[in-house]
Amino acid sequence: MKIILSRKGFDTTSGGCPSPILPDGTLLSLPIPDEENLKYSDLQYNGFRYDRILAGLNPRAVYSGCHLDPDIREGVRTVPADNWQPAFGQTGSALGILRNAKVTVGDLFLFFGIFRQTEYDKNGVLRFSCKKGAVHMIHSYLQIGEILDTPEKIRKCSWHPHADFERYRSDRNALYLASEKLSLLKLPTPFGVMNLEKSIL
Repeated sequence: MKIILSRKGFDTTSGGCPSPILPDGTLLSLPIPDEENLKYSDLQYNGFRYDRILAGLNPRAVYSGCHLDPDIREGVRTVPADNWQPAFGQTGSALGILRNAKVTVGDLFLFFGIFRQTEYDKNGVLRFSCKKGAVHMIHSYLQIGEILDTPEKIRKCSWHPHADFERYRSDRNALYLASEKLSLLKLPTPFGVMNLEKSIL
């Protein structure tokens, strides 16, 4: 088994602030801004839309479209996608690294990013805590259950941004679907660890 470290979510460059550690302890990794049809107002956590969350965390910024990838949190869309399943897309040089390393079914992505504790102010608005600084944390994982690497296969995940073939060329595009259950029967060796922290798509 190979373990692949991949940096995902908001930071000072993509998004302009850390992702929030919610008051209930949830690590809510925010998808990076992008010129896509999916909006932050289309995403929610426990009934709170992402655009409302961002309005409190970074009120001077203007957010519109976003790149929801990895898309692994069930129920995040305000309008559920048909036939949804956890998936992670890769393209370009990042995909080339994975292919050259022979990343395959059973290997494990660990997604990490920068986070900061939040709290509600007296008006009920979510704000970053002044007492806590930003930290890097692993926030989620995906064990590969299936790899989709042709347009015909990827089309079945029409809800995923990498199914937009005008943006992502078919020969440099792939989707990694999650396995139904996590299996760690084959423990990784030190040589099985890869770092894709500069990959943002």
